[in-house]
Amino acid sequence: MSLLAVVSYDADAIRIVTAQKTRDSLICKQALTLADDELEGFLSQDQSKAYLLTVNPPDALYETISIPPVDDKLIARIVDAELKRMHPELPPFSIA
Repeated sequence: MSLLAVVSYDADAIRIVTAQKTRDSLICKQALTLADDELEGFLSQDQSKAYLLTVNPPDALYETISIPPVDDKLIARIVDAELKRMHPELPPFSIA
């Protein structure tokens, strides 16, 4: 088992979710909202083995779509095509 911390830099705060990762599960241990000056204190005491950092710019687009069950290797292509259909005005983008 290892600890994983997801750190999200938003316009108004830093949000952190710490989770315990095993082979078959991910268990949320804590969720925090910090000011910029509190991050260093958190990191000095945190025991996470890995960090996932995200930066959420103000113009980010969050969209949830549903697709039918398909082979795993087709998912990214289907999601990409569906988002381009829904938002043809978008410049090149990445999805997660």
